[in-house]
Amino acid sequence: MEDIFFHKKGKQILLTLNKKTTQNITEITSATGGTYAHTFNLLREMEGQGIVKSAKEGRTKHIKLTPKGKRLATLAIEFENTLKKKGKKAAPTGTTPTHGKLEKYIGSLVDISLAVKGKKLSKKDVGKNSRVLGRYRSLVNKLRPRDKAGKKLKSDALHIVEKIDSMLK
Repeated sequence: MEDIFFHKKGKQILLTLNKKTTQNITEITSATGGTYAHTFNLLREMEGQGIVKSAKEGRTKHIKLTPKGKRLATLAIEFENTLKKKGKKAAPTGTTPTHGKLEKYIGSLVDISLAVKGKKLSKKDVGKNSRVLGRYRSLVNKLRPRDKAGKKLKSDALHIVEKIDSMLK
């Protein structure tokens, strides 16, 4: 069951069915923005678990939630509302997401620096560390901090990269 509801489409199907008493597969597909085949397969799986039931009327198959499905839809709505209320963790005062990334990169670079410092590395280790270092250089260069503190963090990070690079040579 986790396979269905921890994926976006399964949850969307459940919430779509909760809005209207009965719908056909085409209506559900257009409401969720998926493909007919994917929606059909998810509904078949849900029916096997007793979450929805279907009734065929001519060529049209009508789908509706069972009491178990309605409870799950209610729980999914509550879960979603809880996530919205809590939201993302607030960044510490005076920092931006760019600052957080730069601080994280600097921490990782310091760890690499400590691992490399004063050791005789094999060619393989030098190559591996150089590739990692290149990736960090690229990530740091992509960031565009707008304030002085961010620009200072960026220059510090690039300085550490250069320092490690000189140790590897």
